[in-house]
Amino acid sequence: MTTLLRVLTASVVAGCCWSVAGVSAQQPPAPPAPAAAQPTAPAYVVQAGDELSIKVFSHAEVDDTVTVRPDGRISAALVDDVPAAGLTVEALD
Repeated sequence: MTTLLRVLTASVVAGCCWSVAGVSAQQPPAPPAPAAAQPTAPAYVVQAGDELSIKVFSHAEVDDTVTVRPDGRISAALVDDVPAAGLTVEALD
């Protein structure tokens, strides 16, 4: 009886070792494929006749709305003429 118990115990232990070895040998899952790049809209380019809103952080008294003149420039409080036409909004920021 004890021999049979030892054989069963050895089989169970061997089975556990194999399953543990099998788990540790598995490769981690591959990372997901990157999503297809979303096409981005081209940046808006300011043109003569556009109306621009100018906001100055913590100085609401100088906030203004200006129109880009035919010569492509704008004038606002605290600044002289500033070229605007042909620039993106981010470039004017």
